[in-house]
Amino acid sequence: MKNFFNAIGVADMEKVHSAMIAWILDNENDTTFSANQGGVNSLFSTFPIAERSALLCGMFHENQRVFKSIKTHVEWNDIDIMIETEDGNGQKEIWVIENKLKSQEHKSNVSSDEKQKWNINADEIWQTEKYEHIICDNFPNDSHHYLLLSLGG
Repeated sequence: MKNFFNAIGVADMEKVHSAMIAWILDNENDTTFSANQGGVNSLFSTFPIAERSALLCGMFHENQRVFKSIKTHVEWNDIDIMIETEDGNGQKEIWVIENKLKSQEHKSNVSSDEKQKWNINADEIWQTEKYEHIICDNFPNDSHHYLLLSLGG
C-alpha cells in the first residue's frame, strides 16, 4: 500500500484527488460549534487557515502569506480545481490546478465564439491555454496562478 488513495481503492481517480485537495483547502470546512452546554464557541477546520494558506502558496512556489478566505471549486468550467483567495486587505487572487494522474495535457476544442473572443485561429488549443482565457474573462482584475499537477511528468 503506497498511499491513502491506494488504501481506499481510488488511486487512479483524478476527480477524487481534486476533490480531496479542494476539501483540504476550502473555508467551507470551517465550522463553529458550541462545546458542552456552557455555550463555549470553537472553530473546527481541516487545518488552520495559516496552514492551508502555506500549503496553497507552497504548491505554487509563491511567497508565503495568510489569506482571510480560501474558496475552492472542482470542475468549474472544466477546470479541475479553481481556488479564490482573499487576503486581509481585500486583495483577491485566482489559483488554477490542472490535475493529471494517468494522462498528459491534451488539446481542447474551441468554439467559434471563443475563437472570436480570444482572437484564435485554431480549432483546438491546449487545456491550460483555454483555462487561462476562461480565468482572464471571468476574473480580469485579480492575480492569476496556474499549476499543472502531474504524476507522469
